[in-house]
Amino acid sequence: MKISKESISWILIISAGILEVFWVSGLKYADSFWLYALTGVAILFSFCVMLIAIKYVEVGVAYAVFVGIGTAGVVVAEMVAFGEEVSIIKIALIVMLLIGVVGLKLTSNKSDKKLARDLSAEFGLDSVLDAVNLGESGESIKNVNGADFVESRKNAESINFTESVESAKNKATKAQILLKNGGEK
Repeated sequence: MKISKESISWILIISAGILEVFWVSGLKYADSFWLYALTGVAILFSFCVMLIAIKYVEVGVAYAVFVGIGTAGVVVAEMVAFGEEVSIIKIALIVMLLIGVVGLKLTSNKSDKKLARDLSAEFGLDSVLDAVNLGESGESIKNVNGADFVESRKNAESINFTESVESAKNKATKAQILLKNGGEK
């Protein structure tokens, strides 16, 4: 059985989150050179593992999971191992945090990328960009209603840019409406 790179990435992210619990506690409780050095190694290892893992999963979700595990773990470790006051409110907030992290993971998937590609193709936003002939130099970015358009100063005279921008404004507005409706027409 072959394990996918994405699955290995999630194992690394969870491991890095668990390791974060230890190094955050080490920052607070280290009292010797060796404990500080061990804490530093744990920080370095944890972030290196994250750098490897985010190559194969969404960075925002990966970081939320990493920090969520670390945050929840540190609060629990403080209560269990270091005598911090146990509070129903703290536990409820940890549960809410973990629900948020799991929800973020469950709702972010490749369908978001597919929706963006479909919208771009359906409204011809790619064709607007293709209509602008990019020169070797002198390119600038203009922002119109949230859509980025590249204008080549070299070829600006050969393009009816105003017409393209007006068309793109209409298409961007339609895309915004479609996004608000969850991708349904």
